[in-house]
Amino acid sequence: MGVAEILIGLSGNAALNKRDTLDKAFKSLSVKEIQLIAESDYRNRFLEMYHKLSTVDYISELMPEDSAVRTNVKVIISKVD
Repeated sequence: MGVAEILIGLSGNAALNKRDTLDKAFKSLSVKEIQLIAESDYRNRFLEMYHKLSTVDYISELMPEDSAVRTNVKVIISKVD
């Protein structure tokens, strides 16, 4: 499951679960941190950065189609299945 979640994030599809992820991230903050974020533009900057990072396809960038790393990842996935 962990490998699958990492691969989803690296593939740029993390935006599909964006709302759930952001809700979990903000729920983990303390009351003081939530107030600090609400009273500033940090939240907007965080959301912009999160959106930018969560939509990049890092798998294609870091693991070309015929690379050994990509082949190994496919083997891991088939073994987990």
